[in-house]
Amino acid sequence: MNTITKCSPVSVSNTKNLHQMIDQAASNLRLTAVNRHSFIINEVSPEFQIETNESTLAILLNQLLSKVVGNSSNSCIRIEAKEYDDVIFLTVKSNGSFVTDTAPPDIDDIKTIAREMNGAISINNTGNKLNSILLSFPNFKIAA
Repeated sequence: MNTITKCSPVSVSNTKNLHQMIDQAASNLRLTAVNRHSFIINEVSPEFQIETNESTLAILLNQLLSKVVGNSSNSCIRIEAKEYDDVIFLTVKSNGSFVTDTAPPDIDDIKTIAREMNGAISINNTGNKLNSILLSFPNFKIAA
C-alpha cells in the first residue's frame, strides 16, 4: 500500500527590519553625533520590512551615516524610507551642511556599494542648509 502525504509549503521569512538596521547603524554613531552637536532621528516605520542583501545594506548604511555624521555639526539628521513597487527610497536629510558644492571624495566608495545592490545615490544641496542624500535600491524577493 502506497501512502501519499501532502505537505504544506513552509514559509521561510527572509525579511529584515529596516528600522532596526538603521537604529543599529545610528547607535554606532551617537557619541560622534553628540560631540558634533548633532542628533539622528530614525523616522522609518518600525514595521518596514525589506528583502535584500542584509550584509551589503548594513555596510552601506554604516558608511553613509558615518559620512553624514562626520561631516555635520549642529544638525538634525533625519532618516526616512518609502517603498514604491519593488524599489526602496531611503532619504537622509540634514539641516546642517554635510556636503559642499562637490561630493566628498570618498562618497565614491558608497556609490560603489550601492551599485553592488543595483542601487544608486543622489545628493541634493539646496544651499539653505537643508541637504539630502537619496539612496534607492531594489527590494528583490529572495528566490526559493
